[in-house]
Amino acid sequence: TDVEVLLVSKQDFAGLLQANAGLAGKLAAVLEERVEGRRMAMATPTARESVPETRSALALRIKQFFGLS
Repeated sequence: TDVEVLLVSKQDFAGLLQANAGLAGKLAAVLEERVEGRRMAMATPTARESVPETRSALALRIKQFFGLS
C-alpha cells in the first residue's frame, strides 16, 4: 500500500484552528471516537466501565496545546 505523508507544523496547524473556531471540536469528536474504540477493544471489562475523557475536554486540550485558550 502506498502512503503519502504531509507534515504540518504546529504553528501552521494553530493558524488553521484560529481560522476555524469549530475545528478543535471536530477533531475532539474524532479523537473521542477513536479513543473509545481502542479502549473497548483493548480493555478488561472493569476498565471499559471507566469514564473516558469528554469531547469538550479534548477540544480544550487541543486549544491549550496550540496556545489558543
